[in-house]
Amino acid sequence: MCRWEWEDATTEKGRDKTFVQRRPDPSKKDGWTFSTKGVEQLPYRLPELLEAINSEEEVFIVEGEKKADMLWALGVPATCNTGGAGKFPETLIQWFRGARVTILPDNDPQSHKPDGSPMFHSDGRPVRPGQDHAEKVGSKLINTAARVRILEIPGLPSKGGVDDWLPDGGSADELYRLAKATPGINENDSADIGKVLERCDRIRRATGAHVMLVHHMNAEGARPRGHTSLLANVETVIVTRKLEDRHDRDGRLLREFELRKQKEGEAGTKTRFVLPVIDIGTDEDGEPVTSCVVATPSGAESGSSTGKPSGIQLGGANQVGLRVLYDLLAGEGTGFFAPPELGLPYGARVADRKAWSARFYEISRPEGFDDLDDDEKEKSRANLRKQFERVRDLLVSKGIIGLDSTNAWAMGRPVMGFGPPPGFSTRKPATGPAYAPPDDVPFAE
Repeated sequence: MCRWEWEDATTEKGRDKTFVQRRPDPSKKDGWTFSTKGVEQLPYRLPELLEAINSEEEVFIVEGEKKADMLWALGVPATCNTGGAGKFPETLIQWFRGARVTILPDNDPQSHKPDGSPMFHSDGRPVRPGQDHAEKVGSKLINTAARVRILEIPGLPSKGGVDDWLPDGGSADELYRLAKATPGINENDSADIGKVLERCDRIRRATGAHVMLVHHMNAEGARPRGHTSLLANVETVIVTRKLEDRHDRDGRLLREFELRKQKEGEAGTKTRFVLPVIDIGTDEDGEPVTSCVVATPSGAESGSSTGKPSGIQLGGANQVGLRVLYDLLAGEGTGFFAPPELGLPYGARVADRKAWSARFYEISRPEGFDDLDDDEKEKSRANLRKQFERVRDLLVSKGIIGLDSTNAWAMGRPVMGFGPPPGFSTRKPATGPAYAPPDDVPFAE
């Protein structure tokens, strides 16, 4: 193979190149013929490639021998096909049987016709040679290789590849890390979150296994980070947290997991646990290797009552919804004394229903909401509206709140983690002509 490269100011990289393949031919004057007709095509660096596959190492497929050589110099198994992007003859497939393959496409822009108009595939996708080549190779290997991934390295320049990324600070360790992750995903974008969930479902279908995602709460610890579709489209949500300053009888920090969502089941249950450290063996220096296990707390908790808590248990959005309403009831200018015709206890307060829903939307919006496009914002608002309606209906069905056409109020039922509703008094209410409460006022002495 011969490579020619020259400077070209009209290209994005400021240079251009071409490759010409040749093979020995005694009949030619110079002993070479520039044709590969009749020659069996093989993957680049086949002996090393087969050794890596037999050792169950990750194998990277790139565009071009230069990129493959750069990766091999770092100890990373890599190969390519002859002919460049768009070429991957059927004869190459057999060599990847049982391989764990990651394909590294170049970051090519959309191709254009000679008249300058952009090119599209028949299904409407833009023609992008590097990415299209990766899809082509992947589709050919999917039924032969043990596993096929396509990794678009983040931050590549236009027309760039791994050969640009490595000199710019990339490393073998970082490449392996990216190959095991989903780089470039925006957790506030429903389309990106959809990709993650779809891949999880593919794993579930292919293996029959349970697939669990580990995610994080926002900085305040009030709700999960990212787009609301992450939780809306899974069947079960479990939230864990530390209970600061709470310990069991043996002085171990208490933790708690809460079943926030359970499809076709009851949610809201909470269980406390501790994580004792245990020895699981020793290392090569004879030092103990430790881990932790989930265990039941011992004895009564310090920093908490020993009695069983009473009241209705709420979790997740239901707890948020009630907390928002309580804040409005207690707030100056947002909570008002209940009119007598509602028959509520003396001092009970009401809040405007629209103000309640608006405040719920405000604190439940996903991070990055303002950066979403109009369609994504509307989808997010629609999801929040449905969520609020479920919260409202549940609180009403459990007798925790009451509603009329304009107002919302608390009914005074005890709720775990909440004190008496704002305005409910534990003292004997006053009576007078303006408001004469009935004798069986809740919370009256």
